[in-house]
Amino acid sequence: TFLDADFTSGRHRFLVYSPTNRAFDTGIIGDLELDLSDSFSSEKAELNFSNVSFVTADGTILTVDVAPFVQLTNPTSNLAANELDDLDLSAIAISTSGDIARLEFQVDGRTVAVDSKGPFTATWTVDAPGNVLLTAVAIDTEGRRGTSPGIGIEVAASPFLNAWRQANFNAEQQTNPAISGIFADPEGDGIYKFLELGFGLNPLAEDFDKAPRLEIVQEGGQEFLAIRYQRPQSMTNVNYTVEVSDDMKNWKGTNQDVAETVLETSEGIEIIRARSVAPLDGSSIFIRIRIDPSS
Repeated sequence: TFLDADFTSGRHRFLVYSPTNRAFDTGIIGDLELDLSDSFSSEKAELNFSNVSFVTADGTILTVDVAPFVQLTNPTSNLAANELDDLDLSAIAISTSGDIARLEFQVDGRTVAVDSKGPFTATWTVDAPGNVLLTAVAIDTEGRRGTSPGIGIEVAASPFLNAWRQANFNAEQQTNPAISGIFADPEGDGIYKFLELGFGLNPLAEDFDKAPRLEIVQEGGQEFLAIRYQRPQSMTNVNYTVEVSDDMKNWKGTNQDVAETVLETSEGIEIIRARSVAPLDGSSIFIRIRIDPSS
């Protein structure tokens, strides 16, 4: 217990020791609570440690690698979420030696986002149902790693994604986000699961030949950049948007920018061609397709 009379300006030296030479636990090695008297004049008291040494009972000074301190600042408590929700993540991290090289946001040990510059923030699109544990892992420039306390998230499955999983994966695969998560790509064809769902592809086989592809089409004596893709007619919970840009920063996708044509329909699959309204005239033009959940 510290009284206000004990606090004077300047530096103070504290000695914290274990008479039994008990080993420190990993993580926090000092946790002091200040119990200030009512008459203490300062509205805020701060206790800072510097030049900390670890010494054995016989006086030998030890060299100790201290992991970075890291703490999630959002979310701060257990919560419920829905699959496909966008969760804003943030954390603070401090290294006692060196700087923080990067911070990884992890879900059940799986890295879902990385930020290399503070303040450390990210957005995680919830990609798998179930009860998961969110942590932040800070890595400093000396290679030391620190992990924050975990935050539990109870994720409710998306009904239409759940039906798709049940139709395409066995029971074990349905609960493995590395196989059936919306950003998984176990077959290695470069198309993650949500896109395979949206384009009506086989989620367990390489069928890159059915993936969207670029084309140059000729109409009225002019050439246009286009993209051809297939769209299941049953996919009413997904929005498809084809966009064009001349700098890959500002994208446009209105009817004045993109013309879309249904080329054929077979077995519930539409083959679509979407082209830029502006012709190829030697200037830069880019085209892309976005798939977003509508609910």
